[in-house]
Amino acid sequence: MFMSNYIPMAVLRSVFLFSGMLFIFSSCQPRTVKQRGQSSDVSRDAYFSMYAPSVNDSFYISVALPEDYDPSKKYPVVYLLDANVYYNIIAATTKEYGTIGMLDPMIVVGIGYKDFPTLDSLRNRDYTYPAAMPEQEMAASGGAEKFLSFLNGQLIPYIDKHYPTNPQRTLAGHSLGGYFVMYALFQHLNGIDHSFTHYIAASPSLEYNQQYLLGRFDSLKTTATADSLTTYITYGGLEDKENAEDVNFVKTDSLLHHAEKTLARFPKLKTTTVTFSNMVHMDTPFPSFIKGLQD
Repeated sequence: MFMSNYIPMAVLRSVFLFSGMLFIFSSCQPRTVKQRGQSSDVSRDAYFSMYAPSVNDSFYISVALPEDYDPSKKYPVVYLLDANVYYNIIAATTKEYGTIGMLDPMIVVGIGYKDFPTLDSLRNRDYTYPAAMPEQEMAASGGAEKFLSFLNGQLIPYIDKHYPTNPQRTLAGHSLGGYFVMYALFQHLNGIDHSFTHYIAASPSLEYNQQYLLGRFDSLKTTATADSLTTYITYGGLEDKENAEDVNFVKTDSLLHHAEKTLARFPKLKTTTVTFSNMVHMDTPFPSFIKGLQD
């Protein structure tokens, strides 16, 4: 089932104002930093590093528990990419929304890097597949398969072992992170990976490598497993105007239409597509993540 929405900015202003206040508050809160180990108290939020042999690098993991956390209950888990940028505000918002009934209580797991410069350089490595073409000028790329192996083989088992989780897992990402979300969905439909049940892709970079990933979706057989899966894909209404001078830019309407058409072949896959009016590329992640979790 498809639901296509065009959401005016006025509807979202209260969400942004509230979330912005939460971001300021949460950014001031101390976090326990543990190097390469588990939290000594799983009833509290945690921050630690985890070495990934598949990537040959370490990732910095943040865990936010519901405000009224009860270890006797089992919670859905959101795995959030680009945690250096988005974790604080999403963790704070899900906590508050969980207490007032606007979201189900959930655990948020942020996957980040040691600092912003590292994030800027290595997200290209981890969120893309295949390797970038020369004209895309990426020093490192094409490592999505290895990164997904880290999620499936290490991070998810670790979280499931140390926290009370249920089988509902959401993967959320923006831009190249959104591309990785779609890559993981493709792997699920292709029968290779079944870790996630919900996929949120905010302004996914589906133009990457001449729309390589969309072409792979087109080649999938319609008998692929899609039971109980949901996908939430968004773009900003001003992204085309924002990139009007880029001769290689692919219009978002074209990417969204292509994604809708190919995913419609899987009737048991619930897909929602949204265009946020008056939003540029960097405006879309926060409303996409929250609305996607509410979908």
